[in-house]
Amino acid sequence: MATTRAEGVLTLATDTFWLSPTLAFSAGGRARADGYGTGQQRGVFELSGALWDLLSPFDSAAMSYSGVSVIGTTPFSFDSYTPSSTVSVSYSHVFGGFVQSASAYVAYDFLAMQTSMGATLAMSLSPTTQFSISGYYNLTTKQLTEVDYAVNVQCDCVTIQVAYRTFPQGLQSNGFFFSVGLNAF
Repeated sequence: MATTRAEGVLTLATDTFWLSPTLAFSAGGRARADGYGTGQQRGVFELSGALWDLLSPFDSAAMSYSGVSVIGTTPFSFDSYTPSSTVSVSYSHVFGGFVQSASAYVAYDFLAMQTSMGATLAMSLSPTTQFSISGYYNLTTKQLTEVDYAVNVQCDCVTIQVAYRTFPQGLQSNGFFFSVGLNAF
């Protein structure tokens, strides 16, 4: 299917609140409204909060909550959102050098009643270019649900990302995604 899409996004986030020298909290929300050439409309509303602890200069652990509510539909299967109410725990380690960082998480979605896990490995190709690979596995269905490959390039005040997303067990099509973000000064 080929059609047009207009999108508006509003994102709000708190400052980081330091509860101790190593323990911090932050929260945020996002509202996204989409209109399609087919006449369909969709709204996606997200709320999240995270508490994390800096275990060392190179290690951190976090516990977070995320809730997603969806009103309406999209004609694009790659752009679908599913309502969720998810808690997760994660661990990250910064290496420095070529392999910049690695992280892993385990999450439980109360609405879908499913447990999932994922991991990301980020590598530095140059001072302004990063390559990452991420994989996601659903422990409940015992399926690899998604593998993402991404290249991020930062040029002054702009970050450009080219990503290739695969869905090994899904009906969705694999595809390339391109995004441009403005960096805050």
